[in-house]
Amino acid sequence: MHTTAPAARIDAAIHKGIFRQRVELASRHLEYIMDKLSSDKPLDFDQAKQIVTPLLFGDSQKCMPIVDLMEMLRGPHDYTYHHGVAVAALAAFIGRWLELPEDQVFELTISGYLHDIGKAKVSVDILDKPGALSPDEWESVHAHPTYACEWLMETPGVSQSVICAIREHHERNDGSGYPNQLQDSGISLFAKILAVCDGFHAIISKRVYKDPLSPFGAVKELEEQCPTKYDPRAVKALLHGMLENYRGCKVRLSDGTEGTIIYIDAAQPLRPIISTEGGPKDLTEWPHLLIEEVLG
Repeated sequence: MHTTAPAARIDAAIHKGIFRQRVELASRHLEYIMDKLSSDKPLDFDQAKQIVTPLLFGDSQKCMPIVDLMEMLRGPHDYTYHHGVAVAALAAFIGRWLELPEDQVFELTISGYLHDIGKAKVSVDILDKPGALSPDEWESVHAHPTYACEWLMETPGVSQSVICAIREHHERNDGSGYPNQLQDSGISLFAKILAVCDGFHAIISKRVYKDPLSPFGAVKELEEQCPTKYDPRAVKALLHGMLENYRGCKVRLSDGTEGTIIYIDAAQPLRPIISTEGGPKDLTEWPHLLIEEVLG
């Protein structure tokens, strides 16, 4: 009777450790892929699928909620490689929330994993530049979806859905995106989902040129750009599906108060109720307060 709880905790810790190893393996494999591409060596698509499959479709995912995964992958180190894993995980999450067929969820996931491989052809000095980019530098960055698709079109086994998603993941509904300034109906659903995943993880991550926002702040920023920039369905999936997973998380508010999320209203998921030492705070009644940081 007394061994059940400790045994369960040990089992969960083991599975969590295995998942962390798979996350790191996927990140390192993405680095390997991009190193090969930068040397004009071919991409092994089957190998990439084998790396992603156990990470996002195995039983161990139950022991590493999406919240923990995002916290693992939001640091400044190895951003490009961690970003690919994070976008893949978010894409799988949104795909399932939207009840897409499982084969489409997998294609969406592998698209997320490989969406930035074109950056292998962009100088690291440009990608990590702390200041504003010059027009020539922006032109180089804006070409990365095109570079990726040039490689993928020469890679056996890659579907047109994956190529299209990666080519279009920086397009925006109002035509302000790149590389082809496509508008709403001209952008594939996969690309619209990747755009939201890409934006969300970029906003919550610390970079050399910016501080991160909390996941709640990130979703709010994306929501404010619907439908002008982002697809409302994908943002809604993130808003109502993912944020629900933050129930029970410790947070710091913009006034410095720390507490725990105890209730998230489906109608106003960005304004949960926080349990604090001074009593519960319903953020619907404190409009000036924001969730500044998720503490764990």
